[in-house]
Amino acid sequence: GAIKQMVMDSGMGGTPEHPTLLYTADGGVQQPDGSLPDIPAAVNFGPGEGDRETARLRAFRPNGPLWVGEYWAGWFDHWGRNHAATNTDAQVAEYESLLKQGYSINLYMLWGGTSFGWMNGANSNGKTYEPDVTSYDYDAPISERGEPREKYFKFREAIQRATGVEAPPVPKIDAATTYTVNPVEESASLWDNLPSPIVSPRLMTMEEVGQSYGYILYTTHLDASQAGALVLDGLHDHACVYLDRALVGTLDRRLNQTSLDIPAAAKGRTLAILVENTGRINYNIVLRKESKGILNAVRLADKDLTGWSISSLPMDQPEKIQY
Repeated sequence: GAIKQMVMDSGMGGTPEHPTLLYTADGGVQQPDGSLPDIPAAVNFGPGEGDRETARLRAFRPNGPLWVGEYWAGWFDHWGRNHAATNTDAQVAEYESLLKQGYSINLYMLWGGTSFGWMNGANSNGKTYEPDVTSYDYDAPISERGEPREKYFKFREAIQRATGVEAPPVPKIDAATTYTVNPVEESASLWDNLPSPIVSPRLMTMEEVGQSYGYILYTTHLDASQAGALVLDGLHDHACVYLDRALVGTLDRRLNQTSLDIPAAAKGRTLAILVENTGRINYNIVLRKESKGILNAVRLADKDLTGWSISSLPMDQPEKIQY
């Protein structure tokens, strides 16, 4: 379950002058396991689930507040999927009905802001891996640039109908402008910008080498006789595989890809595997194994490869890249 904190005043502390409310927020079926005694419980759900989930809340906490902690006004955008699009009219009708029943409702999200750096995150049902794009647009009532959408005005009208209170004027924002861009193309070679490697007989994860985000490069030598199925056991998350610095394939955790064929050759070669952290799952039991890089082993023709040079590439100091 999720334990959340709501600051009840403009202050940012838990003092008597500025009290703080702790509460739990879960789906209806998770509430018995996710809540705590004597702490208010809110229920989370998406469009079309209002009657069922609020009934679960009332049954679980019959004397508690009528509280929807998260009403999902849209959804995440995942790499490889279409942009999230939801049925505004159905949402607004359900939202208004809940307001008229006396529920306090938090829209998640009201404003879909921007994720910065490598902090995009990922979803999972415990088996799948769905990395988010670097945006929290979410099909929210207010767009990423702060512009009210049609959905915003319909929710606003629903609140006015349910409460009988006229809403204040909508603040104006600057109109979108198109600027002329003169592209400047620059590139930097990965191979010319590698830090001093860590030499290890076994693979190490990003966390083991002291990084959390970005890329990690695993390099080892293959003899001429080594060929066959290359298997990445525990790939987290996206890998580009190189032989003598030439790309020979990619593997994607999102698509459950774990292996590719390495052809035979007349001489030894350098195998390099560049792994990207494409977003960390931030809930459920899979958190226990959400390290990044290659977690277990790399096998070629059913034999574990050893003797690795490992380059940590957190990409947090771009000014050090040589163009």
